[in-house]
Amino acid sequence: MTALWRRATITLMSVLALMTAGLASSPSAPAAPEEGFQTSLVIGDGPDGPSGFRNSP
Repeated sequence: MTALWRRATITLMSVLALMTAGLASSPSAPAAPEEGFQTSLVIGDGPDGPSGFRNSP
């Protein structure tokens, strides 16, 4: 039983180490809106009918 626990622990630690290395080496993405992205609200520039949110519970 001890050998089984040791093998499971080593496997788990190996998976966690690989996942950590993968996340640490991934490039970061810029946090900026795309060009032409509308950042202001224009009144009357949307759907003319009901959106359906009023009927939500």
